[in-house]
Amino acid sequence: MTSSGLRERKRLATRAALQRAVLSLVVEVGPDRVTVEEIARRADVSPRTFFNYFASKDEALVGDAPELDPAAAERFVHADGPFWPAFAQLIVDSLPAFFESRESMQLRKRLLAEHPQLLGLRLATMRRFEADLVEAVAERMRRTGRTPHHRPVEECARLVALIALAAMRHAWSRWTDGESDRELDELIRESFEDVQDALAL
Repeated sequence: MTSSGLRERKRLATRAALQRAVLSLVVEVGPDRVTVEEIARRADVSPRTFFNYFASKDEALVGDAPELDPAAAERFVHADGPFWPAFAQLIVDSLPAFFESRESMQLRKRLLAEHPQLLGLRLATMRRFEADLVEAVAERMRRTGRTPHHRPVEECARLVALIALAAMRHAWSRWTDGESDRELDELIRESFEDVQDALAL
């Protein structure tokens, strides 16, 4: 493994340790009583290191949002095959680099439901990803010439992006709820297949 690859693995491991630490502390004492110093201590790093990864304890608690990979977006825009499978692959390629255990994700889901202010922060982290998806879909529509006649391209692209986010959420819920033992990326592709089938009704 190259030195850059080792550094990236260490970075991801530290980030995951901080997220596990904040989750466990919130379960014990509640979100309002958790401090950055306690999170850093439990993760065995300094408070300064914590702020190298997160701007606040709430940011660490709500978890990582997907981030559109530029190379994956470029492949999606210029793909000539069916739209929905290509869009599903773009979502899979955009998932966070490090996945927590299913148990950690289940715990975060419960905490977000119990503390609405944290749920609002989680939704806010998805806004940039949504905007990037809209841009990619609109660009593909323009390239293929398959643009709506009665609506602006961006408006149609936003509707498509929202459908994709709903399919992604559906797959994520199935995974965290333990409905299936399959991997998340497989469930995402299956949800997109269901969307494609539903739109053909």
